[in-house]
Amino acid sequence: MKKNKKLSLSSIFSNVNPLTLLFVIVVIVSILTHFIPSGEYDRVLDEVTGKTVVVADTFKFVEADKASITTMLLSFDAGIQKAAPIISFLLLIGGSLGVITSTGAIESLLNVLVKKFNNEKKKKIIIAITMFFFLFCSSSFGMGQEMMAFAPFIIILMVSLGFDTITAIGTMILGYAIGYGSGFLNPFNLAVAQDIAGLPYPSGLEFRIILSLILYIVAVRYMINYANKVERDFSLSISPNIPEEFKSKNKFENINKMSTSHKLVWLIFVSGLAFLIYGATMKGFYLSECATIFLTIGLLSGIVNKYNLNKIFQEFSRGAKDMAVPCLIIGFAMSITTILDSAKILDSIVYYLSLPLKNLPPIISAGGMVIVQTLINFFVNSGSTQAAITMPIISPLAQVLGVNQQVAVLAFQLGDGLSNMLWVTCGTLMIGLGIGEINYINWFKFIIKIYLVLLTIGVAAAMFAQYINYGPF
Repeated sequence: MKKNKKLSLSSIFSNVNPLTLLFVIVVIVSILTHFIPSGEYDRVLDEVTGKTVVVADTFKFVEADKASITTMLLSFDAGIQKAAPIISFLLLIGGSLGVITSTGAIESLLNVLVKKFNNEKKKKIIIAITMFFFLFCSSSFGMGQEMMAFAPFIIILMVSLGFDTITAIGTMILGYAIGYGSGFLNPFNLAVAQDIAGLPYPSGLEFRIILSLILYIVAVRYMINYANKVERDFSLSISPNIPEEFKSKNKFENINKMSTSHKLVWLIFVSGLAFLIYGATMKGFYLSECATIFLTIGLLSGIVNKYNLNKIFQEFSRGAKDMAVPCLIIGFAMSITTILDSAKILDSIVYYLSLPLKNLPPIISAGGMVIVQTLINFFVNSGSTQAAITMPIISPLAQVLGVNQQVAVLAFQLGDGLSNMLWVTCGTLMIGLGIGEINYINWFKFIIKIYLVLLTIGVAAAMFAQYINYGPF
């Protein structure tokens, strides 16, 4: 009887909806506001970066309203409103992908890839290439939520090769998290952090590139081992339930070649993506500009496939509808920071987490900073925002502790980036899990081992960097 009860309980946890999980976390955070003292740092506007940053050593306790049931319930609407730019971005991407999908261009390209890579050795190359692509994009120009535009393609490809949805999303998220954790050019976290620390951007490039490659090799090995296990025996999959729309193993095997219209659709898509990368790295494009590029891609894809305007927006509507749940997930995640801000306990959390570092020797402090930033990233998941809040505190603290400023920035990056593969407050992760219909409990089972390995490497790298006095070079 006990065994059946245990299996039943496991079954309950394995079917937890992401929105349920986020709702529970909001409730817990609301309760915590009654136990964590409210406090805040003084803030000033940095005229160089345009960011509002905190002033170190100005923390003080203040009075603030604790979260009531009404405040908690209102936070969900507030979170969705706060996430409006991201939600708009996701809806436009989803609509654009709906148009592209309806043209058959995806199936024709995947048919070519499956035929080319569907053998024992080449299958693994797909995993390595995919992870490196997302690592490079997040590391160089800070690609985040927009990467999930590729998720349906990657899932269909991996499923067609005999893998599961976790292989697809895991390959993407590992590349993304490593790219943020050791990014060599990322303008959203590295540039802001180095400016606050008084370092030239992007100094320390060589060390971060080497670290990226080490983390990549370890992660891709883990991913390939998991994919091999699933391919040999699919019952060993951590998330064996594949959404109906991705069950395409035999969906396009009768498609022989790409038509002219398919080639034109992919030419438009690749050209649009190239323009997006150029704009993000050279012109400061952000969500609004990137969303507009995807909207244009969708419109042009419909036109070259000889759709009339009504047909284009019929397919656009279907695609946007598929993004409804990911949009809600982002809004619910944002409600957590809404609660923290209204109760004024976010600064208190940062303050209390920084206190233990004051009693540690420099090398240990360097590793400790990675752990501190990892914990803070649960509450403040935006890289640039986390840099603006924590680096004005960590940077002078590092000087007092004898920790190199470049090491302090590296510790921030590692804590901020690597934990993106773990925390439910990471929008990119939760969107990916939503698209792949992967339960977070199952994801946690899959990711926790490799995350702890990568985190250990990151802590060791920060300590080694302090040992060699890693600096601007």
